[in-house]
Amino acid sequence: MPLMTQPNRWMPRLLLTPAVATLLLWMIVPLVMTLYFSFIRYNFMQSDISGFAGLSNYEYFITNPAFIDAISNMLLLLGQCRCYYHCVRP
Repeated sequence: MPLMTQPNRWMPRLLLTPAVATLLLWMIVPLVMTLYFSFIRYNFMQSDISGFAGLSNYEYFITNPAFIDAISNMLLLLGQCRCYYHCVRP
């Protein structure tokens, strides 16, 4: 089996470049948009009220009493899944 020459080594990388670039854009663009919108104050019912909210969105989210309930429910489900995976599953 002959070794690949230098020009032939770059051909697979060149052919994969569009797929890798598309995949990165597919992942990075929604991530950046999510981070952007998490710092913006926007009301869908009154679209004229908007502006930079900073960390107040996160503060509202963490201090909301429903957040503690959601975290406890998530931990309960996680514990049940781990118990099933390690104890019940054959």
